[in-house]
Amino acid sequence: MEDSILNYIRTVLVGDENDTSFDLELVSCINLALNNLTDVGIGPKEGFEIKGSSETWADFIGENKPIFNRVKKYVELETRLLFDPPTSSYVLEALQKKADEALVRANWTVDDQSGKERED
Repeated sequence: MEDSILNYIRTVLVGDENDTSFDLELVSCINLALNNLTDVGIGPKEGFEIKGSSETWADFIGENKPIFNRVKKYVELETRLLFDPPTSSYVLEALQKKADEALVRANWTVDDQSGKERED
């Protein structure tokens, strides 16, 4: 869980962990996704943003392994939608639904861990 948030997203979306040509835009898109997560109670209460490749998933969510994959997938999908949205409206809608679902499920996991009841 110690891997870099930016390096992971760069590898998934650009295809090369070492290609830094899109970092400014990727960082901006990643930070919007992280802000969304913070808004629903995931991550540090004081907020969180990345500045480069030194910030890791563990920096954002600590050792909260139950939500790790959901957070990672949400940031990936949300960043993809902002950075390189699909041209097909059907694909765009499908990706948006998956991103929304990942956000809701991550929030449920946090609620379950804190003992809150969730509304289905």
